[in-house]
Amino acid sequence: MKRVVSLLVLALTSSCATEPRAKNIILFIGDAAGIPTINAASIYGYNESRKLFVQNMPHIALAETSAADEWVADSAAAASAIVTGQKTGNGVISQSSAAVRREKDGEPLKTILEYAEERGLSTVWSPTARQLRPRRRRVTPT
Repeated sequence: MKRVVSLLVLALTSSCATEPRAKNIILFIGDAAGIPTINAASIYGYNESRKLFVQNMPHIALAETSAADEWVADSAAAASAIVTGQKTGNGVISQSSAAVRREKDGEPLKTILEYAEERGLSTVWSPTARQLRPRRRRVTPT
């Protein structure tokens, strides 16, 4: 996962050298939006796969975000994997896998937002969930 974040930063900086520099970069994260789920939504809505706008965006990526301590990640571990490129334990935000929820801290992990800010870019984290505390995701569909 760390390689994915490194490649993302490298791709963003190298593409800016040859093309006009982007004023803004917006990263959309679809919670539980794997290929089967997105195709199912397209088939349900349009009776055909690959008809959703998101399926035709010029740059898309998938990330494996399971927790360091369990197969199913909660929101904290999943978001940490996305922004740091490293797995954390459930209930842990941007700390190494040595961290144990409510027991001990791990080493702080640098986020892609911090890397961007070091390059003089402005950043914002804008979750859309009403409930911001980490919660366990269910394995069964809701």
